[in-house]
Amino acid sequence: MSVPLISIVREQRTEYKWSLICGPQLLHSRFGQQDVIACLQSAGEVAPADQQMVEIMYRHVHMGTHLIKDLVTNAGSLAKHISETYAALIADTPAILPSPPPANS
Repeated sequence: MSVPLISIVREQRTEYKWSLICGPQLLHSRFGQQDVIACLQSAGEVAPADQQMVEIMYRHVHMGTHLIKDLVTNAGSLAKHISETYAALIADTPAILPSPPPANS
């Protein structure tokens, strides 16, 4: 069995959706969560009992592999880590700038 994946996306300003995927199969999904903490806790409660680890993607960016038990017991600190990591990665992404005009020779 492959490592389950939790994908969290922001649907609206204050509404999140999470999906729990294992291999090609969608195991669970929930819409309307108020924040990342709620997503992690909900997903942790339904994660496969025979697994210890889960991969996490936040807004289509891989956030690493974490212990499933941490999703419930340490959801606040894990959510903070995800938010800070995402912000750092997005800030480091170079903006797409228009090409400079050709130099006159």
